[in-house]
Amino acid sequence: MGVDELYSARYTAVPWPRRDGPALTRDMDRELWATPHGAIKAAQRNKAELRGDRTLTFVEDGMRATLYLNDQYLLDGVAAQRGQTTTVVQYWDYRELGSIRFPMRMRQTVGSEPALEIEVREVHLNAR
Repeated sequence: MGVDELYSARYTAVPWPRRDGPALTRDMDRELWATPHGAIKAAQRNKAELRGDRTLTFVEDGMRATLYLNDQYLLDGVAAQRGQTTTVVQYWDYRELGSIRFPMRMRQTVGSEPALEIEVREVHLNAR
């Protein structure tokens, strides 16, 4: 079973403001990994390998990423490593929002240092 079979739902991409330079584009792509949907899209784009039951791995632009899924196949966390630096994002407190489930809590650490913690209070889905 591959990533596409695990996540066959379609997600709406949020357009980024126009910026020039491949480095900025790569950084913006990595920022999108801050959401589970962005991390899954990156895994799909890079043809992630399924290891075991619920672990996906892939490499994008020299960064090795590992995605950890829980028993409901929701993303519990992402570990991304470039060189000696590992960034970990954890997700929890998923809530149903229309046709998707979204984590209301997220925490990011870089190395062993806390970098960001988010508590989402409200989510508005993009209208089609």
